[in-house]
Amino acid sequence: APGDGDVITGMVNVLGMTFVFKQNSIRNWHVSGTDDTWELSSIISKVGCPAPYSIANSPEGVYYQGWEHMYLFNGQYSIPVIDDFLFDENFLDSRRFDNVGYYWNNLYLLAYTDANSGHSYHDRVLVFDWIRKQTSIDRGGPITGGFMNVNCFASFRGSDEWGQLYAGDSQ
Repeated sequence: APGDGDVITGMVNVLGMTFVFKQNSIRNWHVSGTDDTWELSSIISKVGCPAPYSIANSPEGVYYQGWEHMYLFNGQYSIPVIDDFLFDENFLDSRRFDNVGYYWNNLYLLAYTDANSGHSYHDRVLVFDWIRKQTSIDRGGPITGGFMNVNCFASFRGSDEWGQLYAGDSQ
């Protein structure tokens, strides 16, 4: 709602409805009539998203980074996921909200700066396999060709593309 002091971090379409992600909440955006009648609903989830680049749409819902946990928003509520990954032990505090998420082939990928590496760029990728419910950390292996410096992901499908994953660097 206007003036609530909660900063918008993203907007996502889930099941044909637009949801507004804010730092401390998620709301549904009702659009009908003229633009002066558009409104945000009451809070659907009190678990917000302080990291705007972590938001990634998937067939299961929307993956995103909360304040102390990773979540999956299914259009009705937020579910904690990735229980075996502790924020305080892994994320560099000064870069925590710059983390970049992407959904690809049943995998949620999150590029982040490791708390213990001393780097100022994203040097790890959290890989969460939705089907197996398993988490792994890529430190520069198969996804990045041995060197880790990821700030964006993309995959393309078309006449000459078959959905391979591309990663852009963060420097």
